[in-house]
Amino acid sequence: MREERAVLKKALSSMDVLATGLGALIGWGWIVAFGGMIQKAGVLGLILGFAIGGTLMLTIGLTCGELSSSMPVTAGGFAFTLRALGVKHAYWCGCFMAISYIALLMFEAVSIPVIFATLWPHVFEVMPLYTVAGFKVYLPQVILGVLVSFLWYGINYVGAKLYGIVQTVMIVIFIVLGFCTVGISLYKGNPAFFVENMWGNLSPIKGIVSILALAGFFYIGFDMIPQAAEEYKAEPKKLARLIQGSIIVGTIWYMLIGCMIAFQIPKSELPNLSLPAASAVARTWGQAGFYIVLFLGIIGIVTTYSASFYSSSRVLFGLARGKLFPKGFAKLHPKYGTPTLPITISVIASIIAVFLGRAAVMWFLDATSAFVVLFYLYIACSYIILRKQEPKMNRPYKAPGGILTGIIAVGASIFFFLSLILPFSPGALIWPYEYAIFITFLIIAMIIYLLMAPTLKKTLVEEYEWLVLGIESDKEK
Repeated sequence: MREERAVLKKALSSMDVLATGLGALIGWGWIVAFGGMIQKAGVLGLILGFAIGGTLMLTIGLTCGELSSSMPVTAGGFAFTLRALGVKHAYWCGCFMAISYIALLMFEAVSIPVIFATLWPHVFEVMPLYTVAGFKVYLPQVILGVLVSFLWYGINYVGAKLYGIVQTVMIVIFIVLGFCTVGISLYKGNPAFFVENMWGNLSPIKGIVSILALAGFFYIGFDMIPQAAEEYKAEPKKLARLIQGSIIVGTIWYMLIGCMIAFQIPKSELPNLSLPAASAVARTWGQAGFYIVLFLGIIGIVTTYSASFYSSSRVLFGLARGKLFPKGFAKLHPKYGTPTLPITISVIASIIAVFLGRAAVMWFLDATSAFVVLFYLYIACSYIILRKQEPKMNRPYKAPGGILTGIIAVGASIFFFLSLILPFSPGALIWPYEYAIFITFLIIAMIIYLLMAPTLKKTLVEEYEWLVLGIESDKEK
């Protein structure tokens, strides 16, 4: 007798899903990192780097969009890999997804109190508890982090609809306020400063490569859209447009921020600024502009945290439904239809991060960024294989470029992975801590795989296809 398959409720609109991807993509990095990037690559190198990086990410997004429209189920990359490469590879793809999203969730959980401490240090940098990796952990920051964790636990527990409303409201505020503020600051900038900042300390080629090496980190987020596919109320083919839209809007935003800083800040002053984007806006808007940017930063961090909280719980649910995680994680709340145990795991990870502090969690984020790129690689490979093996598969959206698009996406994924792993790369992991964390996660994943091996062998392919993809075998029909 066929096992019952848990199915998530349709609750999210197109705007909710776009807010998930875009909210995760635009976080906090643009506030702190772009000054240093302009110093290295120049504003021209930054623009070209993000133009090339965005284009490469768009090819990955195209493959992801086609597969999401064909298989609109949660834990998308895991599902795509299952159909194309089988359960063993699906396990690894799903494992990389779970690690990546939980690590990003933990990083954002501890970043929220830190940005509040930047705004109000006299409130949030008092009563130190202990030190982790040279950084103090303060009681008010812990309290705030725990409160935020429980707030989002409640939002996600009640259902995807409430999550979607909250996420959409925040991203609409960000887009309207952010583009207006930055646009006016850019318009009132000084062209002479822009010319000064045209070239950086590195050669043009090295400068562009240094930006490309970081692109994998700055574009994390669009891949969360497939996690919402099963709860998306509209036609699945629209998912592809939403993925593309999040990448394009993110690229435009990053370019605008780089240009605004270059127009507002003389080259000689850039090394002295810890928050160059906020300082640049303050040149036009005064001290109010500085706080506007920090407010946008809070929204960026919270939307990334919110999307990561949502996505990590859905990936855990998808893995459990596919028998690659304990069965209890696939149970849904009788009233709200939400995966309560995965949501509980997400809030526990969030609270642990708050107690660890920013320094330790930063190592986890950098180390697991490589796992994000690895599951991009799995998605791109699955796209190519399914194009060859199942040319007649239902594809509500068909990516332009055919197999060539998949080949470029594979190449882009490999490039981004190498830029994180190779020691001489500008975006390389920090030795020895981040390499050790990366290897440790691989070992843990291997141990879990070995423990799950008997279940993998006993479960029929048809059963996996039913539980993960909802596909009925000919016998069952």
